Amino acid sequence: MKKSNVLGAAFLLAAMALVSCTQTGDSSESGESSSEETSSSEVVSPRRLEATIEHSVIPAGATFYDGCAPTITYIDETAGETTDISNYFNQLRFQISPIVNGEVDSATTYDATDALPVGEYEARITARSRTARVNFTVEEGTVETASEGNGYKTIYGTDEDFTRLALSNGDVTLGTLGEGNFPSKGTVNVLVIPVIFSEMENTASAFSEEELALLERAYNGTDSEGPEDTRTAWESLHSYYQKSSYGQLDVEATIAPVYVYGSRSTDLNENDGSNAHRIVQAALDDYQRTHPDMSMFDANKDGYIDSVNVIYKTLAPIDSSNPSDLWWNFTSNASNQPNVSNPTLHRFFWSAYSMMETGYYPDVPAEANVDPHVLVHEHGHAMGLSDYYSYDQDATTGGKSEAPAGCADMMDMNVGDHNAYSKMRFNWLRDSADDEGLNVMYVDGSSDNFTVTIDSFADEGDVLIVRNTTTDPWNETPYDEYLIVTYYTPTGVNALDSLGYGEWTQYNESTGTTGAGNGGPYRYPGVQVFHVDARVGAQVGKLTSNGEIDKDTLTWEYTDNIYTTDHYDTASGTYESAAVFLTDNTPSRSLKIVDGEQVGGGDAELEAILSSGDDGFRSTSYANLMGIQSNLFGTKEYAEANDFQSKEMYGGYTYSNYLGWRYFENELVWNDGSTLNWTFSVESQTDTTATLHFVNNAAIEG
Repeated sequence: MKKSNVLGAAFLLAAMALVSCTQTGDSSESGESSSEETSSSEVVSPRRLEATIEHSVIPAGATFYDGCAPTITYIDETAGETTDISNYFNQLRFQISPIVNGEVDSATTYDATDALPVGEYEARITARSRTARVNFTVEEGTVETASEGNGYKTIYGTDEDFTRLALSNGDVTLGTLGEGNFPSKGTVNVLVIPVIFSEMENTASAFSEEELALLERAYNGTDSEGPEDTRTAWESLHSYYQKSSYGQLDVEATIAPVYVYGSRSTDLNENDGSNAHRIVQAALDDYQRTHPDMSMFDANKDGYIDSVNVIYKTLAPIDSSNPSDLWWNFTSNASNQPNVSNPTLHRFFWSAYSMMETGYYPDVPAEANVDPHVLVHEHGHAMGLSDYYSYDQDATTGGKSEAPAGCADMMDMNVGDHNAYSKMRFNWLRDSADDEGLNVMYVDGSSDNFTVTIDSFADEGDVLIVRNTTTDPWNETPYDEYLIVTYYTPTGVNALDSLGYGEWTQYNESTGTTGAGNGGPYRYPGVQVFHVDARVGAQVGKLTSNGEIDKDTLTWEYTDNIYTTDHYDTASGTYESAAVFLTDNTPSRSLKIVDGEQVGGGDAELEAILSSGDDGFRSTSYANLMGIQSNLFGTKEYAEANDFQSKEMYGGYTYSNYLGWRYFENELVWNDGSTLNWTFSVESQTDTTATLHFVNNAAIEG
């Protein structure tokens, strides 16, 4: 079982003995404008700040706060109070300066979260208008070049748990729409039915031959570089998933003849979403009259048609600012029973044709100007993913209150690639080192100080999984709490969107202001970090003597077992239910387990970590940060060599436990009660690779 959530501020560094090279500094009674400070030989101020450090010698690549582990104490002798403020992060300010020839080089400064090069340093700590100083040393450690089993372990797609828990498995209920997900691997056929309504038949409002040709390109076409007769302005459903899956998913579509529904679209109740179910079933029934064998549309042989897509045209108004239950686009389930010999309707996609005819690409030939962004996003739902944006609204503005995942993701604001967490759930992992696919490397604690070079995530699939390796290692499934670290590049399905996608470059046009940030994913390479909390829960209890569940013993717990059906262990007399997904990127929907019960207040399923440490996506102004380069981690040297402008510079180059405190309910303690023992920094980068330096803070002995 996983540990349950820790409530309240739970991290307070223990008081430590003052080491011989540590200095204690005090500040004067006056405000910050005063530079007066007392030394140990002078009268000590009754109100002062004192600091000690656990480690006076740390390896290069470590940070002051995580490596030296300071204890910072505010002393008020007048009031008779001594307060440990080591984790009062909003009060603390740090200035780390090198000591050169015995003098402090105040012109060169680092923050408490910066990875430090070799040298002697002074840390100036300020809080409550008081200052303390401590000295420490950064030495060249023994840095290894990581390899399999020496720094990381690779997880392959043949891993039993990844195979068993892949969302494409028919009995896995951990996806957003439960069992019966669209297969995420292999060749899968989609049935696409264009639909119009009775008042549109034989009129100019019906599908034209040109529109049907665009529909064919949207599903089966190529990207913008393909042959003239199949290219699209961006991607097709087929080309997108072929690239994003590293060739593991081949989506092919059969475009059915246009179906005319026997009612007027303007007569249908726009607030009754069940109308979509009825229309999709009627269109499918009509198709089956001439195509009775539907087995080609059930690739995983679970008795369900993998996906029926209805693309409709309507004369009813479509209000994109306030979409109704019917005249919009969504993915849903029908309630039919599976039938392997005659597959039935289950997962379906319902969308207006106008969503593919946005006109965002005016500079391409009309026959290629199709936009399948919504189609690609909705197929992410069909394969089991939830939306990564928040549905919660701000009480004052009425707009969305936050964007935890950082906007630049296909399941967030419909742009760019799927992230590594999503791809792990699809089991797009390589089956061996020589295959193409997601290359999942887990930092396993086999080396305490190492460098590792990762390739482009979009092109090569490299991803690093990072979490505590000393007390509670990764459970080696997507369903745990961890960081995912990838090297973002504006290539593959990111390429055109990184230049700005029309929906978001025009985002605030009505107000006369510019669009949402970059209007798409990032324009330049950089290291991207997400925090994932995808832990699952289960009801556990005891069995009675006759093998039945003793309901009085049932309690909710986090679990690593992740059963897909209820599990009865008669040998031990215990019961565990099928695993239940808990977290969500909409806060009001996210759950956690406390004292054996499911309660609200769970954390985000997927959250972008900004290199600056700021939590800007937890704000109603989140759109301003969409695709902004300073969100990513990278080196000043790479940015300058590529002529980055000041607004395009990286926000930082180091991830440390201290940098991430704003992202966790319990600050330095993760949601599951663990504390990350790693610091990593970008040592160097190219257009296609980044070299990262990892230091295990728990192994520091100096």
